[in-house]
Amino acid sequence: MVAVQQTSLRQRVIRGSILSVAGHFVSQGIRLGGNLITTRLLLPEMFGVMAIANVLFIGIEMLSDLGIRQNIIQSRRGDDPTFLNTAWSLQIVRGLLLGLIVLALSALLYGLGWLGWLPKDSAYADQNLPWVIAALSLTPLLKGLESTNMATANRNLILGRLTLIEVLSQIAGPVVIIAWCFYFDRSVWALVAGWFTVSLTRMMLSHSYLPGIRNRLRWDRESLESLYHFGKWIFVSSILGFLLNNGDRLLFGFYLNSNDLGIYSIAFMMVSAVETLLRKLVANVSFPALSEIYRREPNGLVKYYYQFRRPIDLVSLFLVGVIFTGGREIIDIFYDDRYVSAGPMLEILGVSLFFIRFDVAGLCYLVLGKPKLLTIIIFARVVGLYLLVPLAFQFYDFSQAIWVIAINYTVGLPLLFYFNIKNGLFKLADEIKYLPALILGAVLGSTFSWIASELVL
Repeated sequence: MVAVQQTSLRQRVIRGSILSVAGHFVSQGIRLGGNLITTRLLLPEMFGVMAIANVLFIGIEMLSDLGIRQNIIQSRRGDDPTFLNTAWSLQIVRGLLLGLIVLALSALLYGLGWLGWLPKDSAYADQNLPWVIAALSLTPLLKGLESTNMATANRNLILGRLTLIEVLSQIAGPVVIIAWCFYFDRSVWALVAGWFTVSLTRMMLSHSYLPGIRNRLRWDRESLESLYHFGKWIFVSSILGFLLNNGDRLLFGFYLNSNDLGIYSIAFMMVSAVETLLRKLVANVSFPALSEIYRREPNGLVKYYYQFRRPIDLVSLFLVGVIFTGGREIIDIFYDDRYVSAGPMLEILGVSLFFIRFDVAGLCYLVLGKPKLLTIIIFARVVGLYLLVPLAFQFYDFSQAIWVIAINYTVGLPLLFYFNIKNGLFKLADEIKYLPALILGAVLGSTFSWIASELVL
């Protein structure tokens, strides 16, 4: 029976990995295609208004994460209707509160603009911004109303339907934007309608398309205590994660002019695209699979931990070598001479991919029901980042500051190894087994660099 279960899990992991990668590229393609069309229909300042709103919503979302999805995936009660309905009810309450907070922020922004306390030429002073934010205050509620079957499907690695929901939502948004432009007007409200449609489509499909229970309002004390115990550390780590993931741009904004920051953002976005794909695989496939394994075979977690790390190790280490030795040529091929200085930045930032393989350990802490350990590591990295970047600018230069960003993970690495050893998740041979992939990547990157510089550029 165990062999059958393991085969089934292995098949679901392989299928889930393929679907996650395919879904990621399809979604990115749809987003790019929609962007190319809508930018020809609408003025740039309209996208600026939506960019401000987007940052606001991302911040609020991350700063109020209760870890409900992770809890459903990890918990032994993740299939219990009472637990799921309580989680859904809590999710709705969170959505309502976030909507009210967004409304309050829109009113505050309107008041500051009315008093003339906002810079006249800034995006914050746009007269449409408060109304756009107010209109979008409904989207947290729509997210709160999403069925827990989204998390249950992820828990059971039913990623085909989740991927299709994501793709259909991404299609619905641009379609509504384009239709609005032709049938109503070419204003920022077309973008608002598109954003709202994406959230509405996800919510409706989560209830109608996914297998699972029909959610109902429920308030079970035992379930709430379980959600709180797990979620409080996710809440703290999400706040710290926001400071960590956006720390480079928050800090560099004080030291760089807009031109240098813009060039840095090119290198950052290229590395970020790779990180996003790898982390999506870790979160959407490795986490639910390891959770299922631990529920079935608690003593086998270390064995499967390194099995799930293997493909991440091979890909991430290989890409570190490629980017570190060929980053300049990658920039030279895709961008004009104005962005040539992004090449060395890309090579340095590529080193950060070395540490993605350790993300699987953080998920194991969640599987073990110990999110506190992950929070401690993130806290150490945040402290290191906000102390060392200013020191790098004070005593060295921008290049050294980028190195601080690239190797920031090393601040938390001693803690991670300590926690891994304490929880039986450490084997030295497996830690170093795939390091030769880095050398192979460096050889390929150097070869690519030579060919590009000698024969193409």
